[in-house]
Amino acid sequence: MAIRPGLLAGALSGALLSLAGCDRGSHLTVSWTGADTGAAELSLSATSCAPDQLSLTAMSGDTGVLILLRPAAEGGGVGPLPVLSPANFQQTRPAATVTARWLDSTKVSGYRSTSGTVDLSFNTPPQGSFRAVLQRQGDLQEVTLEGDFRVRAITACQDSAG
Repeated sequence: MAIRPGLLAGALSGALLSLAGCDRGSHLTVSWTGADTGAAELSLSATSCAPDQLSLTAMSGDTGVLILLRPAAEGGGVGPLPVLSPANFQQTRPAATVTARWLDSTKVSGYRSTSGTVDLSFNTPPQGSFRAVLQRQGDLQEVTLEGDFRVRAITACQDSAG
């Protein structure tokens, strides 16, 4: 559920806060400020396609956040991980990259990370928090995303060579 200023924000924020105390499954809570402002509480799926990478996907309607994580090769999965642009993500370890999209006043806008940090713990269950600066595709307007996540289950990628 996304909360947009002026669009039922008062009514929905109370419902969102009441959900915060519940034992939910995997979830991501995020807010953003800057060129656009909003917040969302999203169901989260976690996928590992390689032993050294974790993909977190949170979606609801037109609102979505994708976080890719590559912890340090040695020493396991405790962050902080620097947030990089998607173009620079594969060349660096440890690293994270963040992309997001949501409906603004006229269209769905997409954003890509430029900087930030993900604090990651692979305790049981994996969880973490993040703060990332993202640029909107097209005009490069910036937003700052902040949030946290908790993973209940990680699924393996399905083999696409079937």
